[in-house]
Amino acid sequence: MPGRISKPWGKSAWDEEENSDVHHVSSVRLGGEESGKQVVRRPDVNLLYDGTTPAEGVFLTHAEAIIRAPVQSYPGQRKVIHTQNVINQYAVAANPRYFPRPQEPREAGHLFVFDVMASQHTTLARAFTLGYPGIYRPGTFAELWKWLTTLALQRSWRELDDNAVLEGAARGLPIIAMAETSAGPRLAVVEPGQPGPDGKPLLASAHEPRGQRQTVAQVFESRKVRYLAHD
Repeated sequence: MPGRISKPWGKSAWDEEENSDVHHVSSVRLGGEESGKQVVRRPDVNLLYDGTTPAEGVFLTHAEAIIRAPVQSYPGQRKVIHTQNVINQYAVAANPRYFPRPQEPREAGHLFVFDVMASQHTTLARAFTLGYPGIYRPGTFAELWKWLTTLALQRSWRELDDNAVLEGAARGLPIIAMAETSAGPRLAVVEPGQPGPDGKPLLASAHEPRGQRQTVAQVFESRKVRYLAHD
């Protein structure tokens, strides 16, 4: 399948249940107390994407729909290769979900950031309700920007300076980049792993020109960038 590559390694500890994203551990101590069975979620190591073609089911153009992408990541399980796979499955440059729109906002920069962060099970995934308990939506650009600027630090996010963002990327943490530009406010996802040739993090963005492995200057010009990370 174009855009997807097979797993290049042998069986791993996570492969015990090939068709499930959970396994069970008994007698886990939580807060000093003996507990019963605990559900432990695992990342799916059997699906790898190269970012050229969207994974099945992630190209819904309805902006109010939350996508259940094939690759999910959970706090405490962050790794560079897995975080990169979460981003790659959305194939931001080729995915119709992020194509420019005829109405404002014309670019889907916020939607791409929400999708990636929802697949990594950050608190952003449950920031905006649909009017019913337990039912959530991606939120508009204005809602997302306001939440990140006013509430994120109270919802398990932390702000990183330039050095800390490189350390966070090297650990595969979910990181959002945001800045005001001459084209208006913009949002992007920091790609995990090593920085670019300029020593700054590389970004994935649905703002024009859409794509991955973009430099900070390409997305945000020379503006001051704010970085928010989630464990």
